[in-house]
Amino acid sequence: MIQIRVEGKSFGALKVLGRIHLQIQAGERVALTGPSGIGKSTLLRIVAGLDQDFEGQITRPDSLAMVFQEPTLLPWRTALDNLKLEVVQQIGRAHV
Repeated sequence: MIQIRVEGKSFGALKVLGRIHLQIQAGERVALTGPSGIGKSTLLRIVAGLDQDFEGQITRPDSLAMVFQEPTLLPWRTALDNLKLEVVQQIGRAHV
């Protein structure tokens, strides 16, 4: 289960997300729709744990996968080298 309790998210003085409370059960699918710039990607980054600078709390499984809508691989690396980079970062965080 994923429990989303966002009270707000801002980039400086610009508030990009207001109050969002949502609970997603295992196996359930949710679609975020709307025009560009309303915070869909920001919310997904918060849920994935990539953005921790927000007001609220996210409860999610330890293992979570995310697929980006834009290419995010380092173009000078192979796909395998990009994956190895993330594994090295995860191992480094575990030992800090």
